[in-house]
Amino acid sequence: MAVQIQLRRGTAAENAAFTGAAGELVCLTDTNQLALHDNVTSGGKIFNSVDVEEGSWTPALADDTGMTVSDESGDYLKTGDIVYAYFSLKVYQSGSANNYRFEINGLPFKAVAGVRCLFHIELFEPQPWLPPVLNVEVDDYEIRFYRPRGDTVIYQGGGSSTYNNEGANLLYSDISNTTNPNLQNLKMSVLYRTS
Repeated sequence: MAVQIQLRRGTAAENAAFTGAAGELVCLTDTNQLALHDNVTSGGKIFNSVDVEEGSWTPALADDTGMTVSDESGDYLKTGDIVYAYFSLKVYQSGSANNYRFEINGLPFKAVAGVRCLFHIELFEPQPWLPPVLNVEVDDYEIRFYRPRGDTVIYQGGGSSTYNNEGANLLYSDISNTTNPNLQNLKMSVLYRTS
C-alpha cells in the first residue's frame, strides 16, 4: 500500500495566526492555496494554485457571406488567466464579399478588453502575403485583423495589389477574391488574457 502524506491544513485566517517550522507547508482549505513557512513569519509565504485546462474549439468567420469555409478546428491551453489558442481553417471567396472585415469568432474564453495579445501566422497558403504591418486585436470572443490605411498588400514570391485601399480593416478580398479565388489554408495562434 502506498504511503499517504497529509499536510497541516486550516483556513487562511487560521494560517495567518500560525508560524510553522522552516519548510513546513500548510494547505489553506478555504482558498486552495499553499503556505510555505520559515519558522519566523506569521502566515508564511502564500502560493496560489494555477488552473491548467486544455481542450478544443471551433473557429468561425464573423460574417461568412460570399465565403466558403471548411476544415475548421482549434485547440487551446489555458494556464491561469493566459490562453494560448491555435486554429486552422480553409477559406475562399465564392461570392461577393469584398467589403467584409476578416474576423475569427468563437475563442474558447472571453478576452480582457483593451489588453494586447501576441499573434502568430504559421501558414497562409497557397497565396502567401505580407502586409507591411498586420495588427491583431482580441476582444470578447473574436480576433480582428487590421492593416495600415492605404497600404499595398505584397504577395510573397512576387506581385502586389492595391485593390483594397478602403482602410485599416483586413478584408476577405485581401485573402481571397475573384482575381485570387484560391482556397487559402490558414494556421494561426494567439496568446491572450481572459477575465
